[in-house]
Amino acid sequence: MKLKFNLLALILILGLNSIVSAQQDKELKLYNLYYLSKVINSNNLTSDQINDIYASLVANLGQAKVDTLAKKYKVTNDSSKASYIGNFLVNRNTLKELTRSDIIRLFNLGLFDKKYIDSNKTEKINSFEKSFKSLALRGDELDKEKEELELIKTLLVNKDSIQFNQRFSPKAKIFENLLNNKKPEEVQNDSFKLFKEVNLSKLEEKLNGNRKKIEDLVKDNELYKESVRQYANAYVNKRKDVDLVVPLNNNLEASQNQININSIVQAAQQRTSSQSFNMPSESQMIEAMAIFLANRAKQETLIWFMDQVRERLNNPLVFEAFPETAKLLAGLEDYKTPNFSSSWRYAISSDFIKMPVNIAESKWVEEFLVKDVNSRKELLTSISFGADLNRLISERYNYRDIVRYFYMNPKYKDNGDEIKKYLNQSISMLYILTNELFVVDIIDNKSTYRLLSFEEINSLRMDQWDVLLELIELKYGSELKHIKFSNYKNDENHKNQLAKWMGNLLITLSQFDKINKDSQAILDGNKEKEERSNYNFYSVWRITEQIISNMDANQYLVNGNSSIKLSEQIEILKDGIGVYEQIQIKNFVAAAQKVLNIIDRINQDPNKSILAFSFNLNEKIVQINSENIKFYDINKNPILEISQKFDNNNLELILQYEDKRKENDIIKFHQISKLQPFFKYISDVKSDNYILLNELDDQFDLLITRVAVNAKIDKINAIHLLNILYLLKNDKDGKEKIMALLKSIGTSYLQQPKYSKTVDQLKLKYQDQLFKLTSFFGDVLSAKDEHELANVIDSHALPPTSYKLKRRMAHSIDLNAYVGGSFSGLLTNGNTSLKKQFTGEIVAPIGVAFTWSSNGPKTDNFGFTVDIIDLGNIVNHYLVSSTEDYPKDVHFSEVFSPSVSLIYGIRNSPFVLFGSVKLLPLKTVYTDDGRLINNKTFDATVFSVGVKIDIPLINLWSRDQDR
Repeated sequence: MKLKFNLLALILILGLNSIVSAQQDKELKLYNLYYLSKVINSNNLTSDQINDIYASLVANLGQAKVDTLAKKYKVTNDSSKASYIGNFLVNRNTLKELTRSDIIRLFNLGLFDKKYIDSNKTEKINSFEKSFKSLALRGDELDKEKEELELIKTLLVNKDSIQFNQRFSPKAKIFENLLNNKKPEEVQNDSFKLFKEVNLSKLEEKLNGNRKKIEDLVKDNELYKESVRQYANAYVNKRKDVDLVVPLNNNLEASQNQININSIVQAAQQRTSSQSFNMPSESQMIEAMAIFLANRAKQETLIWFMDQVRERLNNPLVFEAFPETAKLLAGLEDYKTPNFSSSWRYAISSDFIKMPVNIAESKWVEEFLVKDVNSRKELLTSISFGADLNRLISERYNYRDIVRYFYMNPKYKDNGDEIKKYLNQSISMLYILTNELFVVDIIDNKSTYRLLSFEEINSLRMDQWDVLLELIELKYGSELKHIKFSNYKNDENHKNQLAKWMGNLLITLSQFDKINKDSQAILDGNKEKEERSNYNFYSVWRITEQIISNMDANQYLVNGNSSIKLSEQIEILKDGIGVYEQIQIKNFVAAAQKVLNIIDRINQDPNKSILAFSFNLNEKIVQINSENIKFYDINKNPILEISQKFDNNNLELILQYEDKRKENDIIKFHQISKLQPFFKYISDVKSDNYILLNELDDQFDLLITRVAVNAKIDKINAIHLLNILYLLKNDKDGKEKIMALLKSIGTSYLQQPKYSKTVDQLKLKYQDQLFKLTSFFGDVLSAKDEHELANVIDSHALPPTSYKLKRRMAHSIDLNAYVGGSFSGLLTNGNTSLKKQFTGEIVAPIGVAFTWSSNGPKTDNFGFTVDIIDLGNIVNHYLVSSTEDYPKDVHFSEVFSPSVSLIYGIRNSPFVLFGSVKLLPLKTVYTDDGRLINNKTFDATVFSVGVKIDIPLINLWSRDQDR
């Protein structure tokens, strides 16, 4: 039993030793700094492993940095000054192994460096030098002989005497002992004789002799190498620590290995596809135009519409946004319409891709909108980055290629503006993380590239973490001016926070490629390609925004906060990316709006109000800015100012009167954030939603009544103003967003300011024209077939309108239809079978309406119409005549009924009140004997009052309230 136990123990010990030995002899996979940091501080490294680590350091950091660190570093017990890399380089074992390796490498190359020549061993070195030269010479001679013999053999076997004659001279020494019966001098002038006399068996013997000599040479070379190894061992064992220095090892092989590793990693990643424009074919476009042009009237309308497009291209903003399309349109005769062939489609799509950059670089923007040079640079940086990112995604770059492209691009190295500085820092950090924090997993004997997870980074020991930070600073120090990693060494809390930051970025980057792969799979499918790929592309842009938002490490290191200025830069950068997100999903109007929103954001003065506009309310002028609401009388004399304080979810309104005889008032709304979401549902103080507010705060009705009484407005308007103040204090997204939100919750009385400056007026006009033209071109590109294209052209040439749009205009002229009922008085005109009478009738006139709206929160709409036909007459035929006096047949001529009406639009409804005078055409009447009774064109005049529905058909001309 004891013997068995001892044998078992011996087997276990031997097994463990073999395992340890196998671990020590295991080849190190030093793909990046992460791998290097895990082994550089290990104990019991073998000679080969030490050399591998050193070679990796040289490949990653460069020989100069390694040599400088080794020479300057001094061993210290102070942990704050200690360097794991420095300790490795000056460690006795490391120095011995590196020196030994360098001697062997140099001597085997025939380079006998004086610093490695022992004064007592000069004869040995001379012997090495002679041996090396002898071996090299023998090797060259044997290689040359082997090459010639093999060539001769090939030519003999192929019986190629011509090549033989061209390649060999009869005087060549190689032919000694190769001929049959003759001596070389006997055939020295005849190569063909020489060819015939060569003996193939003797040639084989000589080849075998050459092989034997090469084998002997290999053995002699191994003996030489062994002698060199013995010398190297004796040299390093004899030297003291102070005599050992890190060798200047220009390890080209290690650098090449690093390049190969990067190539393998890059090849391991799959490139994915992106969505491109899906434009109709030329045949579909032409067919669609043929369908449209079949109607002659529509053709003339289209020609008129294209004239309007040409006119809009005189707008400098539009012209610079669509330069290629403008060139094609300029070359088109004014009596022709474009056929939207391939050249048109290419020009439009090319302009859409470049449109954001074209707008940002336009002279209009430079001279009138963004005059500050630095602001203009920030605008161009934001838009250009989005454009470059869009191009790289479209060209199927994966995230690592994208990061590498931006890292190497000199355009993003220039620190010209604040956004570019942030981009430069972010790109450098992403390059470092993707290059150094990955692993290569072996799955099914295949290398798979994978970014590290937070858990893997955080699992590093503190010494390994410190090594990693030190290596990163050594390799990329010049790229990390914004963050000094050495400040976060030897600190467990900082390690945990930085690991979270790195892990968050890396997992987001990994998700980027996963989404792209999903997009590729969807594009390979057969159903709903466009819709599903659009969704995935949307996700890719969202992830890109997440990456940009997470680039600031201060969020993790400084109480989760970042500087306000940096936050603004991040938002502008995200807006630039958002522009091309909209282009990828073919929402071109939104893309143009985003560009102009970026311009407004960059131009925004933080010292000025983000919102300032006014409107009329109850014979008062109300002016709103970011801090207060001011009331003026009709002569613009100040009456009341309502300012606010927002503290701990409580809103305090301070009412200050201009009339000093009145006491100021303070009104406090508690828990305002609970009340505010319900404001948009309030349209009447008698509604259930208003009662609900009082359930949330039993003082609400009393407080809002005080506001209404003091401001002399109704409660609903008081709620709207309270809502505005809340939004201004809690929403930082600018004027446009707040205006859109206010309109969406029913505060339609809010009006844009009057623009006194010409530039402001032109800006609105040019922007409006840009959006309309962008919408048209975008719809043309999105049309899938000729029928869709016909509808697109039809809708833009004859755009739909509505009573709401018409009433928002200060003045409007429309082709209009109405349907309604009226109470009418009929007066006969000349001889007729009709009698004077009162009747009810159906009215359905069609004509031209001239309308105008008052300015203010509650607009009134007035107008008059000139109508030509009235389809209601077909029904009224039976209402105004008896069956015995009037024929039953109804003719189309009866709808010709000129009339004039005065109208008033009822607020918040499509109904209008009207009073009209109409001429009624009735058929002429004959007696039984054929005598004409009435020869008048119109038999009666009808006076009517009533109500009808407003149905605008085509807007002929309009003018906005404030232009």
